[in-house]
Amino acid sequence: MVFAGVQVEAQEILQIMKNILVPTDFSHNAQVSAYYAAAFARLTGARLIIFHAFYPLAIPMGQGTGTPEKIDSLLPSDDPQAAAQEQLDLLAYELHTAFGVSVTRLLKPGFAADEIPVFARRLRADLVVMGIQGSNLQLSGTMGKVAGVMLLSESVPVVCVPAEAGLSTQPSIQQFLKDRCPLCNNSGQQILQALASQSGLDLQPVGGGVIALNRDH
Repeated sequence: MVFAGVQVEAQEILQIMKNILVPTDFSHNAQVSAYYAAAFARLTGARLIIFHAFYPLAIPMGQGTGTPEKIDSLLPSDDPQAAAQEQLDLLAYELHTAFGVSVTRLLKPGFAADEIPVFARRLRADLVVMGIQGSNLQLSGTMGKVAGVMLLSESVPVVCVPAEAGLSTQPSIQQFLKDRCPLCNNSGQQILQALASQSGLDLQPVGGGVIALNRDH
């Protein structure tokens, strides 16, 4: 198959993977995607990079005082950066302990919609794994909107894991490929096909960038 403009065997795709980027907002959906990304990293030997964009946002109090207050939509705290770093550290420890993979943590102030695509390119991520609610293109929430944008791009392989895949410290990649329809762009689809090939499964691409299993084999 052709991957990144180069003709390679399916197994070679997995061998050349070095970095898997997992954006997280610390939601349940993001945690599910992080577990599957860690399972992918364990299969390929890639490094797992978990990234969180936070934004202490200055806004008027609206009380006529004109005094701004720092807020963070995800992490109510006097120090959003410290709170985010603590959650990122806990997630990294959890993933490393459960999967035995190398985990790098990245934290940056900014909006996820702006920072995730930039970081994916800057880090030369071989795969971006994101969590979404539902196995369809009706993506909601901040992370869902970012996933929708990235699915339309071929600058980096993207696989979106539906929350319905379930949270498990020992996720079954074979079961995931059989029973779920992860959304992905073309290059993400090729990575899933390579994973399926390694697992002895036969995946066939269908419209809309979704992978469907050919159950006749």
